Amino acid sequence: MPTPTPPPVPNADFTGIRAKLYADIVAAVKTITAGDPAKQVFQFFDIWNQQLEYIEKDPPFKRPALFIEFTPIAWQPLSRGLRQADAVIRLHIVTDTKKRTADGSAYQADALSYLGYPDDVLKVMRAFGKNYAGTPENTLSETDHNHSDIIDMIEEYTMRVMDATAVRIPATVINVQPVINPPAEPVV
Repeated sequence: MPTPTPPPVPNADFTGIRAKLYADIVAAVKTITAGDPAKQVFQFFDIWNQQLEYIEKDPPFKRPALFIEFTPIAWQPLSRGLRQADAVIRLHIVTDTKKRTADGSAYQADALSYLGYPDDVLKVMRAFGKNYAGTPENTLSETDHNHSDIIDMIEEYTMRVMDATAVRIPATVINVQPVINPPAEPVV
């Protein structure tokens, strides 16, 4: 009898889960436009590596920018190499601050417009569900004002992920013909 075909696995192309999450999150955030479908809001994407700590030394990047930080992932093994986790992803929304945010300033509304970026990201993340990742839940928001005229708004998302990188696909047997041996001849 041939070996049954296994059910499809969540990320059957076997791309690493973090690389897949990075690419899919960037693709989702690139759909955010400022009312003009030809103009995407976020101008730069990268993996978070403490870029703001070395802003004077590193090459400049266009802003607003989105950096993706992967926190430690506590995997739960399932079976046959499949594993799952509740992954926490931190999105760093880095942009320039505008002056004159004080109450009553004639430019206050424009100066505070960057505060809408986390809401824009939330909308695309709530529609993010993939075959290997559930819908992300926004679990923490933090604002880092420690970088002069640059602000880092950190949005933390938690989502269930399934990783099938180590799943072994059993060999498929094809063109198998059963062989029936005739009964042995009685010995006389």
